[in-house]
Amino acid sequence: MDVLDLMRLGCDARFPVKLRGFEVSLRPLTIAETVQLAGEVGEELAKKPNIARNAITEHVIFSIKTLTMASTSAPGKGDQKLTEYVLQSLTPDELHFLFKEYCIGNDRLNPSLEKLSMDNLNELVALVKKNHSALIELSFLELVNLSRHLLECSPTDK
Repeated sequence: MDVLDLMRLGCDARFPVKLRGFEVSLRPLTIAETVQLAGEVGEELAKKPNIARNAITEHVIFSIKTLTMASTSAPGKGDQKLTEYVLQSLTPDELHFLFKEYCIGNDRLNPSLEKLSMDNLNELVALVKKNHSALIELSFLELVNLSRHLLECSPTDK
């Protein structure tokens, strides 16, 4: 049974995320959870002094709240495997890594791996040719499409 079928049946689609030998199972958030999360981030950001209300602070709050909620067993459950206390104890790079791994996991579970347009693919190819390290910034969807495109365009062995 694929992930989309499990989602239709109301079953959780989960994926592991590892950091320094520690592994936690995360799940995609529902629309209701995402709306709730956005409200909580806004409320918490509003409590900060004006100087601290910036994109970095907002991203940190959003990342911590997202990972905390995604580490629960099901929507509405309070059984977090990652608590805000644990996440606030990480370095900024560790938090960024965990959040990026969460985004990659969501990309993998994305049921809509549609093809990118030829213009978008050509832009990706040009970007990667110009800067090889740009590969690590691409989403799973972009990587799938880029790989598919390069395989289709490469000469075959006859």
